[in-house]
Amino acid sequence: MNNNKNCCFTGYRQLHKNKISQYTKILCSEIDILIEKDVTHSLSGSALGFDLLAASIILEKKKTNKCLTLTFVLHCRNHYKYWTQKQYRTISI
Repeated sequence: MNNNKNCCFTGYRQLHKNKISQYTKILCSEIDILIEKDVTHSLSGSALGFDLLAASIILEKKKTNKCLTLTFVLHCRNHYKYWTQKQYRTISI
């Protein structure tokens, strides 16, 4: 039996540029709370905007907490096909 606790992240694609640091701070705090509650697995909708912001925070926290895992939930095959080269480089792992 799998005892992992999971959470999912999906949200707006267009975030207000002048509020990104505010979103990041709040999201970091919320993710820390989830980690304290033994949530180890996250799923990201993998769309530009909030989804990838959450994923990037999880990946950063994974550097110091090896128990964390992240799964990208793809909407459809090649859903990133229309991303610009800059957007793709930003999220490449």
